[in-house]
Formats: sequence, structure tokens, C-alpha cells
Amino acid sequence: EGENSYCSGVCCTYTQKQLILTKGHDEGVDCTVFHNDIRSHGKDFERYFERAEELPGTRFIRSYVSIVGENPETKNVIVRYSTFDDGVKEEEFDMVVLAVGLNPPAEFKALADKFQIELNAHGFNKTNDANPLTTNQPGIFVSGAFQGPTDIPEAVFTASGAGTQCGEFLDYRRGNLATERIYPEERDVSQEEPRIGVFVCHCGANISSVVNVPSAVEYALSLPNVVYAQEQLFSCATNSAQEITELAKEKGLNRVVLAACSPRTLEPLFRDTLREAGLNQYYCEMANIREHCSWVHAKQKDEATQKAKDLIRMSVARTRHLEPLQEFDLDVNPTALVVGGGIAGMTCALSIANQGHEVQLVEKAKDLGGIARRLHTTLEGMDVQTYLNDLIREVYNNPLIHVSHEATITDVAGYVGNFTTTLESEGRIKEIKHGASVLAIGADVYQPCEYLYGENDKVLTHLELGEEIAK
Repeated sequence: EGENSYCSGVCCTYTQKQLILTKGHDEGVDCTVFHNDIRSHGKDFERYFERAEELPGTRFIRSYVSIVGENPETKNVIVRYSTFDDGVKEEEFDMVVLAVGLNPPAEFKALADKFQIELNAHGFNKTNDANPLTTNQPGIFVSGAFQGPTDIPEAVFTASGAGTQCGEFLDYRRGNLATERIYPEERDVSQEEPRIGVFVCHCGANISSVVNVPSAVEYALSLPNVVYAQEQLFSCATNSAQEITELAKEKGLNRVVLAACSPRTLEPLFRDTLREAGLNQYYCEMANIREHCSWVHAKQKDEATQKAKDLIRMSVARTRHLEPLQEFDLDVNPTALVVGGGIAGMTCALSIANQGHEVQLVEKAKDLGGIARRLHTTLEGMDVQTYLNDLIREVYNNPLIHVSHEATITDVAGYVGNFTTTLESEGRIKEIKHGASVLAIGADVYQPCEYLYGENDKVLTHLELGEEIAK
């Protein structure tokens, strides 16, 4: 009872994240993490663990623990644990946080029964090695936690993959049900005196734990042409975006500055709030006081606050000179370029082709397959070579996919929607025109120089061992 035969994959890193956030709020807090193992697999997760481990006042203790009870005098929690060096010990803590694993909720079973989806022994969707986003029911795909324990980034990209596979099914209906969004009529404010509204986002604690947000708002109100300023907990939240729209109407704002995060992700959302208020969307300006300020100056709160004010001041100054812009449509080349002919590249090429678009698949080697050519079976027993050969055959048989072997890209020019890529393939120069690019180039295998590798023929890598077993 209470034990799982699988690793939830997120608990260790979640713990490290909460530890780092806690220390960010109060450097004097002493944090102790009891664990039986640290599994921080994932891009840069080990570095994240090292960052947490090196924080002052932090201990990572490998041990199983039990909670004895509460100290009646201090009301602290008594924890008992043992280590190889010190034996059994007891310590008191003001707070104990349980970093628990992930279980499939009871609703999974009811949902699976309704759609006749087969579950595995753990209660998650029973997927297959070749396509972990599928179910036993054609046309029903999975992502996120229904697939198995997962963190947020993995849930996002599995959702993207599932959406792409849905797109293959629905390609024949694409665009038939689309309706154009109708905005209020845009009013011309180009001749009006700038009336600027400034909204300073807390971003939860990402900004406000470092930057003095109320002070930044007060400073913004002192700037020329700023007629309104306020703070918001999350400016990107639906209610906050609606609030910006309504305040723009109510206060007669004709320009808006968002002091928040990077415009890379959320600028389209904030521009949309201006369109809803009847303003040209290019009267919106963003000051990045998160990535460019609070995140990089977490230990310098006063200086970070001053820098945030400077960023707001510069954005307000720029906003006074903004002019309305009108967008226009450009033709987009529907051909896609996929760089890399391994399993990822071929799968991507087939998905795009199955949605009716031509694909130029570029591979630097003589044959398709990539590193999968050296793999033979999965843990569950799938024959990798059979799957790979079927995939290669499907690529070559698809009339919309054009493969270039022994290819090297020599030049790239153009812009989003219209690129020109020059490559040398099998001794010839080719020029490919395409509107989108996918880089699926995989990774190089590390060649060890340790542990007598290359000096003693009894020392092998996993790949080499797999190849020997398959002989």
C-alpha cells in the first residue's frame, strides 16, 4: 500500500525548485532534503540539482525517514532518520513538506472505460513504443498525465504531438470551420496627446520577490504622459487582460506599457487587449522586468527595483513616439524543410506530408535512420530495426517527401514563411525554397576517454553492447 513500481520523474526536481524559491524568499531558512535517491533526469536538471545543493544552509541527506510526532513544547515535528556514518538520529523541524509521487486519479478508469481505452498495470494509458501518444482506439490520442507521470514541459510537447496527429486526421476539414474574429472599430488617436497607462506585473513572485512593484507603480505615475498606473498579480491572466481593455476605455488611454516578462511569448496577447479596446495594437509596448531584471538580479533587490524603473521610463519614452501600423498578408511557401533523417525527422516529415504539404528531407549520411540503425530492441521488446525499415519505406513511398542524402547546408536566406536554403548533396548544389524548417538533427554519441575505453576491448558503451548482443 502506498508504493509504486515506477518513478514519478518530477518529485526530485519539484523539491529542488521549492527549495530554491524558499531560499529566494528568505536566505536564512535552513532546508534539509531527505531522499533515497535523486533522479534529476532531463535537460540541465542535474545542473539545477547542483545549484540547489550548493545553497548555504541546505542539506541533502540520503536516508529513509519516519515522523515520530510533535514536540508538545515547541510544536515542532520530530523526524527520525539514519545514515551510514551517524546511525539513527532525531531532529526537529518547523515544517515538513512531503514530496509525494504521482498516482493516476480514479477518474482515469471511468474515462478509459467510456472510450474503451486500454490502461497499463499502473492505471495509465497503455501506449506503444513506436508512438507513445496513441491509444488502442484509432483517432484517440493522449498527452500529459494520462500518458504517465510527467512534468509541465513534457506535457506541453506531448500535447503538441497529439495535436499534430489530430491534424493529420482532420486535414481535409482544415479551414472549413474557421471564422474571423471581429474587433471593435479602431479609432484614430494619432493626433491626440499621448495618454499612457502602465501595468506592472508581479508574475506571482517571479518579479515581486525582487522588484518593489508598488514603488515601480508610483514612479511610473510621475513620468510624462502617464495618466494611469497599477500593479497586477498576473497580467497575462484572462481577467487581467480584460481589465486592461476596460481601463483603456474607461481612462481614455491611447497607449499602454506592460512591465512584465519577455514579449516573445505574451506580446500578441497584450496587443490583442488593445484591439479589443479599439486601439491600434502597435500602441502597446513591453518592458521586460523579469528576464532582464528580477531573474538576473535576485540578490540585488534595491538595484533591481531601480533598473525596473529605468526600463519602465525608457518604455514610456518610446511609447510616446509609437505610430499606428497596419498588417498585410504575404504569400507563404507551404513546403517544409526537415533537417535530419533519423526517426524524429522521418516521423515529422510523414506527419507534414500526411497533412498535404511537400517536404524536403535532408540527411547528412548516406542512408536514413540515424542512431536508430544501431538500436535493436526496446525494453518492452519492440524490434527497432523492423520498425525503422518500415518507416524508411513509408518515407520513400510518399510522393510529397523528397529526400537528399549526403547533404550539407551551405547557406540559408529569407524570412519566416519564405526561406531559401542552399545545400550540397551527392556532389550537386541544390536550392530549396520553403516556408518552414524543422531541425531534427539528434545528438552525437559521447566517445569516452575514461575507464580504459579504447584501450581494453572488454570495456564497451551501451550501444556497442547492444550491437554485440544482437549479433
